[in-house]
Amino acid sequence: MAAAMLASCGLQDETQPPIGAPRTMPRSASHPPRLTVLYAFRGGHDGAGPGGALVMDASGAIYGLAGGGGVTACYHGCGTVFKLTPSRSAYKERILYRFLGGSDGESPDGGLIMDAGGALYGTTVGGSSGCPPSCGTVYSLAPTKAGWVHDVLYRFKGGSDGYGTYGGLTIDSSGALYGTTAEGGAHGAGTAYKLTPTKSGYEKSTLFSFPRSHDAEPVASLLLGKRGALYGTALFSSVFALTPKSSHYVARILHELSGSPDGSLPYANVIPGPDGALYGTTYEGGTSHCKYHTGCGTAFKLSPAKSGYSETVFSFANDDGAYPLTALLLAKGGALYGTTTGGGNKCPGREPTYGCGLAFKLEPAGSGFKETVLYKFTGRADGADPSSPLIADASGALYGAAGTGGPSLRRCQGGCGIIFSLEP
Repeated sequence: MAAAMLASCGLQDETQPPIGAPRTMPRSASHPPRLTVLYAFRGGHDGAGPGGALVMDASGAIYGLAGGGGVTACYHGCGTVFKLTPSRSAYKERILYRFLGGSDGESPDGGLIMDAGGALYGTTVGGSSGCPPSCGTVYSLAPTKAGWVHDVLYRFKGGSDGYGTYGGLTIDSSGALYGTTAEGGAHGAGTAYKLTPTKSGYEKSTLFSFPRSHDAEPVASLLLGKRGALYGTALFSSVFALTPKSSHYVARILHELSGSPDGSLPYANVIPGPDGALYGTTYEGGTSHCKYHTGCGTAFKLSPAKSGYSETVFSFANDDGAYPLTALLLAKGGALYGTTTGGGNKCPGREPTYGCGLAFKLEPAGSGFKETVLYKFTGRADGADPSSPLIADASGALYGAAGTGGPSLRRCQGGCGIIFSLEP
């Protein structure tokens, strides 16, 4: 979903290092951490607009997707899945798959997950048929001696079956996959579904059809909890739990987001914390004013209490970030790391109050959070519109994607995007 929400930055001419060569951005008073561009996309067959959840394997290789570029059968390209392998002088990109459009799928969006055998799983917004413009797919990419093999596990049919697969997937110990559709279902407001592996493929079941009320239109992945419970967010506008009961699931609203002070439009999934806590972000709302939206967005914590959940909220205020679209990363000691798509520095070619986005750290402080801005993107070589949840390696270094910016500013409107690392 993030890729579709991003605004474009303007064109700039700059002398850049070779594509794929790490570029370290200098430290300064306003940018004390060090950001390194690990890979800059070039558009075309290389891919453009990286976003969604990244995956890192034990060797340090990074797997991800680009929503555009690749095969030109689609308007902006049908999208790619890529692998970045670290080497002495640079990260080397390998395209694992280029989507073809149509029944094959197009516009991968929700990110990737990896199973114990190294296979990758994801969703595409486009592909299949019968929906305006198309219904979406679930796919896998399996490593073999001959290369990576792509397989469409399920093609959505629209209507009561659901469509609009913006969110990523969750996998359980049996290999079953869980996800959401933002549209369709029995009430037309989205579904939660399960794909169960069988001898002949995957069997799809609809776990829950969302009603057209405040818990409608889930656009993010689900969190798998104890005893098969599933936790998620609905765009309009709540945090919910789905609990298995006999042959069906029962929905419960854990918290309704009110806009102010706790935010609205949760595009990202919730993540788990100690003692049953849930953490998330909202794209709008909060207590601060942003020119083009109702509030600059929030980060929140829901803690189990006797009467439900108690809430702790941090409101962004534009200069310290605005419009977070992605999930948080919880580190040891309770620190939270994340990105916002707006706020921070003025962005070339963009309305000055919007900003290029930034990376932040939130630490518990009293009854709330204390924020440290880790890095403000400039929309040039270092990218703009950070578009993936941050991930961390064993040393604590952070990795993410910026959906626009980078050196190829003329090949894509506003740049084709980058993959970066950040040492906080």
